[in-house]
Amino acid sequence: MRLIIEARLVDGETDPVEEGDGALAVIERTDLSLAELGLTLAEGRSLLAKVQTELISQQVQRWLAGQSHCESCGAAFRHKDSRSTVLRTVYGKVTVKSPRVWSCACQGTARTEQRVVHPLSKALTRRVTPELEYLQAKWAVHLPYRQATNMLKEVLPLDKGISFSSIRHRILDTGKQSTLI
Repeated sequence: MRLIIEARLVDGETDPVEEGDGALAVIERTDLSLAELGLTLAEGRSLLAKVQTELISQQVQRWLAGQSHCESCGAAFRHKDSRSTVLRTVYGKVTVKSPRVWSCACQGTARTEQRVVHPLSKALTRRVTPELEYLQAKWAVHLPYRQATNMLKEVLPLDKGISFSSIRHRILDTGKQSTLI
């Protein structure tokens, strides 16, 4: 038996379905016994990581399409180059392309030159999803940072995605922010 899981992107309820790039996962069960019932933890983590990567890539690409023109004058930004940005999620690290564009001429003055703008970096300042921060904080409250990190890595596809020191820094940072409010 073979299960093929594909990604399909649909813009709205009435839009036609676009085929994905192919299979996200192929799960095979040659033995039809109940010993290998359902997904293994490794298969589930791998599948979730691939789905997260596909979804975030599409969301970022669509969001960036709306950031290609100046809000003030409507002129198109000139593309300088692209870099990679790493976003840490509950399902692992996702690397996305982050274009760098020249600021619009209407934003400059006689004293200031045009500068390079990173729309994605401005929007994703922390580069960590709220869900991951929440889980790190919740587990770190009940366990030492190192144990919380090990348990998160065991359950979620976070291979080399987090360290106990990063959890500690985020918890301290969250504490500082809550005292400012």
